[in-house]
Amino acid sequence: MKLYKNSLLIGTATLILAGLLTRLLGFYYRIFLSARIGAEGIGLYQMIFPLYILAMSISSSGTQLAICQLVSKDEKHAGSSLLSGLLVSLPISLICSVFMFMSSNLLANYYLNEPRCQPLLIILSLCIPLATIHNCINGYHLGKQNAFIPGITQLIEQIGRIVVVYIIFRFLYDNTNLNPTKLASIAAIGLLASELISSLFSLISLYFAKENYKGPIKKQAKVLTKLSLPITLTNVSLSITHSIEAAAIPLYLHKSGLTTSEAISVYGILTAMAMPFILFPTTITCAVAKMLLPIIAKAKASKNQHKIEFLAMNTLKYCTAFGILCTTFFILFGHFIGSYFFNSPSAGDFITTLAWLCPFVFISSTLGSILNGLGFTKITFYHNLFAALLRLSFIIFLIPTLGIKGYLWGILASELLCSLLHTISVVKYTNT
Repeated sequence: MKLYKNSLLIGTATLILAGLLTRLLGFYYRIFLSARIGAEGIGLYQMIFPLYILAMSISSSGTQLAICQLVSKDEKHAGSSLLSGLLVSLPISLICSVFMFMSSNLLANYYLNEPRCQPLLIILSLCIPLATIHNCINGYHLGKQNAFIPGITQLIEQIGRIVVVYIIFRFLYDNTNLNPTKLASIAAIGLLASELISSLFSLISLYFAKENYKGPIKKQAKVLTKLSLPITLTNVSLSITHSIEAAAIPLYLHKSGLTTSEAISVYGILTAMAMPFILFPTTITCAVAKMLLPIIAKAKASKNQHKIEFLAMNTLKYCTAFGILCTTFFILFGHFIGSYFFNSPSAGDFITTLAWLCPFVFISSTLGSILNGLGFTKITFYHNLFAALLRLSFIIFLIPTLGIKGYLWGILASELLCSLLHTISVVKYTNT
């Protein structure tokens, strides 16, 4: 028991430290961006991310977790598991990349309902294969319970993004002479640069790992595909609903009486200013979730029920306590955060309203990882899908009459539903 406690604690601490540094740099970056490109530019930039997440869900999200599970169960063939994962996911990522590049005009005009997003989608399409490479390699390292490389990769990615965008604004362009589309495109270029840097670092890390890549590649690929398919379908379904949300929120805000520019600005303030602060504590819970999955998968393979019950019980207990603490903090200081960091009272209003999210987000992310580690990927899929559909119904039926408050209530309701369903399932399947 002491061994797996130490493994979990060391790996989690590494990811937390890297995550905290990354998030702190991310706050600086968002403050820097808000001053350079404005709320409308940030809104345009944020609108493209659900499509990016959708592409990554198709190409590597399931593969990354499958590699993690295979490596944790069979370290002898860790190299062949990684290689088979790359051989499966890279061709898919290239197809997604080409499709987004060639269909950028259609996606911008008819899916996002915002023609100004087209140049951003073109830049974004180039990121997909690069992100796929470092996602798969991160899955390999996490499967070996080595959190150092994924943590450093995350940090390098953020630093690269900031440095590139800063150089562009400092030496190449004056932001006062550019429209919101061009300003948002500079942010997208920063994202492309960061993906290139992180993928190169991930590849270099494999050289020092000195892994043996000989093994039953075809057999591993079949097993990996079987493991990754349910996770991929889950993430793709959720990503589709999230991308629909990204397109629907500005559209329905416009129906509530806002102009197109105002609607995109409100969306930008919510997603790029308020939400990052609310989700800042997930640096800790996401680190726990990443380390839990391979440990739970290994415990199930060895039929160590006591270990599974111990981890599930303590995860639920500590996530609830931590969530209540974070909720109290954001209720007390939300308005100050919005005004001080972004000079935006609206951001402060959003933060205080969304403060109640914290316990439910923490519980759903960690317990979802436990369920995936146990192999109940279909259950997590259904739970997340129900929550996403509930949130989408709030957008359609409440935003036209209540404005952005309708969406805020939808987020709260959906996270409450997802955490409740996850909790019931974990209690049922672990006997805690």
